[in-house]
Amino acid sequence: MKNIVIILFVLVFTMVWTADAYATNYVSEDLQCPVCGNKLKGKVLMSTNSFGGQDRDFLSYATGNNPVLIVPVTCEKCYYSGYSSDFGTLEAGLVSKLKEEILTKKTLKPMENGLYDFAADTSAVRSVPAFIKYDLIAKTYKLRGRETSEVFTQYINASWAVRLENEYYFDLRSVEAQKTFEWLRKNVDMASMDTSENNNAAMELAAGRMLAKKAEALEGEDRLYCSLGALFLLRSHGENKEAEKVLEILKPTLDEARYVALDKKVRESIVLERKFQRLAADALENDMAAGKIKGDIHMAQMSYLAGELNRRCLDFEKAKKFYEKAIELKQLQAPLDRYAKEQLELCR
Repeated sequence: MKNIVIILFVLVFTMVWTADAYATNYVSEDLQCPVCGNKLKGKVLMSTNSFGGQDRDFLSYATGNNPVLIVPVTCEKCYYSGYSSDFGTLEAGLVSKLKEEILTKKTLKPMENGLYDFAADTSAVRSVPAFIKYDLIAKTYKLRGRETSEVFTQYINASWAVRLENEYYFDLRSVEAQKTFEWLRKNVDMASMDTSENNNAAMELAAGRMLAKKAEALEGEDRLYCSLGALFLLRSHGENKEAEKVLEILKPTLDEARYVALDKKVRESIVLERKFQRLAADALENDMAAGKIKGDIHMAQMSYLAGELNRRCLDFEKAKKFYEKAIELKQLQAPLDRYAKEQLELCR
């Protein structure tokens, strides 16, 4: 599915990737769960790239598989979760505590959500979404007494995974999707797009915003495919407030059953992404309040990120305070210094 997405974007934006040698590479590793003894596989990242650009909440896009989706590991027997390095030998006291919490008290359980039903997936080999794995890693790390900053990392990774695992809310194999990408290929004028930032993610987002504005003036199939293109691009880069507006523009172009199904899945994905963004923001803000963010440069960067997470959670007043703090510190390097001012304007 990820390869299909890449191929479609090549068609849409007429890009030719020549960086196969730099694609994401990983090796599989035999692991054993330190809690229940179950044998499983993990993946260790060997190399990656960021040729796909970066969103303004720091999600980087790679050609090929995205590392965010590759590295989390969950034991499907007891749900102990982490990375390959977390499946080595643990201290005896910690193992005893984890066995009590996980095996006896059944503390760890996959989260309920509207995109993937863990219990209903009876496949011999489950394809568990990365966002569920990261949620379980966060819970596991809390049981292990890991630092708040490490828990924060799992929650922001989970929010990114929801964004990346768009096959749970977009059917990219459908005829409708193929026609949408064909319409975009014919109607998106890439010559008019600002490429000065050298950031493919930013270019795609700009295209999504342009399409959303254009769709309101169109009718019939043009409005349908323009709206679907805008929805896909805005949702794929986590600009969910704008994606929700496009759903309303799209509504008159689809029959009721099709619209209700699409609207439900997209909104469920947005709710889930915002849930993880809120958890990440809360963890980050706790560390900031506890004085664990050292140095003005780091504080400026984390203030910017706290602003960005709160903006995406629709807490605009809190977002403005963090953006303003990041700007006042005067320690942001380019392009973050510009981003902070531009993102602040989105809150007004």
